[in-house]
Amino acid sequence: MRCPALQLFSVTDCDQLSDDIFAQLSDAARCPSLNAVRLDQCEGLVQATLAAPHLQSLTLSGCKRVTRLLLDCPQLTALDVTGCGERLETARLWPVGLDAELDLGICPHLTTLELHAPSLQALQLTGCGSLHTVQLACPTLDLLDATFCR
Repeated sequence: MRCPALQLFSVTDCDQLSDDIFAQLSDAARCPSLNAVRLDQCEGLVQATLAAPHLQSLTLSGCKRVTRLLLDCPQLTALDVTGCGERLETARLWPVGLDAELDLGICPHLTTLELHAPSLQALQLTGCGSLHTVQLACPTLDLLDATFCR
């Protein structure tokens, strides 16, 4: 895939979409203008590994089979993983540009969280009862909700 003018990549309800799409989207030389990725209800995605220096928005809502979320997206200011918590085990967001709030609530199988978000203000981890490894580099974080975490 070579799309130099592509700004938004959006796919909905495509169970055949595999993790290979992330390698394609991570190649900044192929899609240098890409700033938003929206993958909704794509049940074929399991490991979301994305390194995109210019990406600003990522939506993976309803991708219920995702077990690993590994992001290296320093410009990322919007992340929606609503409905991904069912199987999510590892979230490594290092670095990301999130500045307002990140909601990873109700991820009962999340065991590892590594987060480097220099401007993040709020982190929701409600219901992450299996979480045992946490590494945070969030100097502006002023709200952390870990209700119902052991």
